[in-house]
Amino acid sequence: HWDGIPGDPYGGNNSANIRKHVEPNSDVKDPVTSARHLIDGGLATTMMTVGDKKVNDKGQSGELTDAERDAMAKFILSVTYPPAQRRSFTNEVSAIAREGFELFHVHGDLQPKQNVCGDCHRMPFLVSTNTPGTGMEAPTWRGAYDRWLILPQGRLNIIDFDFYRNVAEKGAPERSVWQFSWAGRKRFDPVWDMVLEGSTGFSGAFARQVTLNKTSVEESLSLQLLDSLEQSAREGGIVLEAEGVWLQSKKGQAVNLQFDGDRYVETSGSRNAYSRDELISLVANGEFIGTFTGQMGSPVDLKHPQPALWTLGSLQRQSGRQRFPVLHEEKKVMGMSGRHFGEDAHLIVDGRRVDGKIEIQQERNLVLISFEEMPSKGMRLLQVQNPNGLFSNDFIFYVKETPEKSE
Repeated sequence: HWDGIPGDPYGGNNSANIRKHVEPNSDVKDPVTSARHLIDGGLATTMMTVGDKKVNDKGQSGELTDAERDAMAKFILSVTYPPAQRRSFTNEVSAIAREGFELFHVHGDLQPKQNVCGDCHRMPFLVSTNTPGTGMEAPTWRGAYDRWLILPQGRLNIIDFDFYRNVAEKGAPERSVWQFSWAGRKRFDPVWDMVLEGSTGFSGAFARQVTLNKTSVEESLSLQLLDSLEQSAREGGIVLEAEGVWLQSKKGQAVNLQFDGDRYVETSGSRNAYSRDELISLVANGEFIGTFTGQMGSPVDLKHPQPALWTLGSLQRQSGRQRFPVLHEEKKVMGMSGRHFGEDAHLIVDGRRVDGKIEIQQERNLVLISFEEMPSKGMRLLQVQNPNGLFSNDFIFYVKETPEKSE
């Protein structure tokens, strides 16, 4: 929370106590306690009629029993973050969004001096705690495309400002509103594409659909989308399923199929299997129609949160520039911090699964990663993915030719 008060597991100063250290009001090892602090505070204040003296079975002000509040906290934490709004169905980040990542986290905005947003809005979730001086939190940029009210207290969203009135009269489109935060400098606009495409845990193929019928099967885009869905399924990024109807008879017969990396297998009954070519031939002949959908695996719940990667050091603290790792021929292992994944996690570079090794040294909060084949030169984006589960944020690393050029 921007003012550093509700559900704070770290303590320190905050907007109500800028000159003193406040103890944590929740347990950093138990996320449910942070959600409970928000729930308890809300039920005792804004969700309670003035003058109402009602208390629950634990003597807490407001509606809901203690058990119901715990259940609500767990439910809130189990609701996944929405998928990235504009991530491609290939799961690859666009060139302009890649530029946005580098501007936001490395090069910064020129005001005219360099101001690097990522120094405070840090990976993994573009957020940090306890800003020096006020104790305010640097709120997350994730989901900015759904927020037209910006900055604490919405202090730019004032209709008496001519510059804001002009945007408000157009419906306050989020991109235009957020451009105020970098004073409309065109150089920094790619940051918005970073916001739209940055990973929130899901493959870009998740929830993508293509329906194949006699007409659509002739369209190249339909088959391109099916290609991407099948590739993501082979990589473990999604579970590809098809719901369709056999049309060999007048009555028709419903069927559910699941792609196993090679063939489409019926999920019940005789469990017949069909190749892609067989299904497309049946579609072209008017004997089958089906909708193919990228689904999620089962390990996506309260006990399986999104994996996270960030530069070496504290997860929450503002600690200066993020130092992203650099690989070259003499340095083929890179270190970072991470959580919520194991050494069996998949490695993803620029949206595609690659072979490599993960070593986790828990006592040092250190994750070591190496690749069987060195990625191509330049800025790359790394993710880890739990088997059949969620993906991490996109994490920057560089590949250079020599140690001298990596400085």
